[in-house]
Amino acid sequence: MMDTTALDWELDVGWHPGYPELTHVVNRLPANFRERAMTRGIIVDDPSTGITETQILSEIYGCRKLQSLVLTGVRDISDRTIIELARTVGGLRGLQINGCKYVSDVSILELVTQAPPLEYLYVGGGVVLTDPTISAIAKTFPKLQELDLSEGPLITAVSVRDVWSFSRRLRCLSLARCPQLTDTAFPCRIKDRGKRPETEDKPLPHRPLTWIERLEPLMLRHTAVDMRILDLSGLAKITDEAVAGVVVHCPVLDNLSLAGCTSLTDDALESVSNLGVSLSTLNLARMPRITDSGVMKLAQKCIELRSIDLAFCRQLTDLAVMELAGLQKLTRLVLVRVPKVTDNAIYFLGDHTPTLERLHLSYCDRISLKSLHHLIRRNRQLKHLTVTGVPAARRKGLSKFSEPPPEVFRAFSGENIGKLCQFLDKEKTRRRLAEAQNIPFVARSDDRMDLY
Repeated sequence: MMDTTALDWELDVGWHPGYPELTHVVNRLPANFRERAMTRGIIVDDPSTGITETQILSEIYGCRKLQSLVLTGVRDISDRTIIELARTVGGLRGLQINGCKYVSDVSILELVTQAPPLEYLYVGGGVVLTDPTISAIAKTFPKLQELDLSEGPLITAVSVRDVWSFSRRLRCLSLARCPQLTDTAFPCRIKDRGKRPETEDKPLPHRPLTWIERLEPLMLRHTAVDMRILDLSGLAKITDEAVAGVVVHCPVLDNLSLAGCTSLTDDALESVSNLGVSLSTLNLARMPRITDSGVMKLAQKCIELRSIDLAFCRQLTDLAVMELAGLQKLTRLVLVRVPKVTDNAIYFLGDHTPTLERLHLSYCDRISLKSLHHLIRRNRQLKHLTVTGVPAARRKGLSKFSEPPPEVFRAFSGENIGKLCQFLDKEKTRRRLAEAQNIPFVARSDDRMDLY
């Protein structure tokens, strides 16, 4: 999710009313002195360019009016570059160094001390930072709008609570795959303060609490009214209570990812449904405990949903798909390895979801070629269809319409969907002619009308 929106701000920094020639440089370095004087953004996100840390350092000294810097394609970036950047560039607005594993707390703390208040900071993807550094970022950069802390192995609830408390202008936050995070890292619903969950199960044996579990619930008087994108994927330790608190604190989320949060149940989906019409993109992949009931509640309230990912949710059936098919603006649906989906759901999608543009049905074993034919005939807006691993899609003649490699991969897009529809139309006509003439039907790999 973060990857698709991370560069929006880099493209915006190249214009300012006082500088009609401001520009940004992509996957190269400024060529001359004049270009260095005009450059306000350098984006190096392709490792194949061969640009090194030494070259970046020389450009930092030359581009004194630099505002944004993306260095995800320069893998040898270290603390030295970030320290020089903080000391040299006085107008820096944003920095993206995801995946730069040689960057540590030393340089980020120097950035916090020397740089002006940043608006965008991406230090995820394996950059190892500790809680004091994250807390310093949250407390020192009041204008921060986008923050990526994904895959931080040492980040705990202590620093994330500071992010919720002090970074009140955030509109994009990623905490994906931070293995130490639990419910204590997230806002708590005020109405639940002091209450303990009621249960009829036999109580578990006493277990000593860790210092993180002893933290008081995070009660916040403000709400994150600017938060639009939140990525919590891969947080296996969070429960339904954490999701409920997040929804109360971020009431107008547009894009939410909970993929891989294996402890969540239908109660979490009921909380997410309270986002209502503000929610347009939702990722629920690899959540094995959710059922049709939770998806149905979600579809009934979040009527503006445009994209939903339900891959590897093995308990879902045709009922959930049919409920989602009624969404008037649904353009993308992912049902990869949802084994209980049958032809009934595919027929229903073809008849009731004319807005669907991208559909992923890989490894749904119960789907037939007849239902797929009905889908692509009725849905003229469909631009991409993935049916890898579906037995019905392995028959001869279909591979020529698929994206390469055609041997095992079955993905149809663009004009190939129309060609596939024509191929199946002719096959349907041949089948009817063969039945009328009492001739055994034989599938062909070409589109000729011969019955023999």
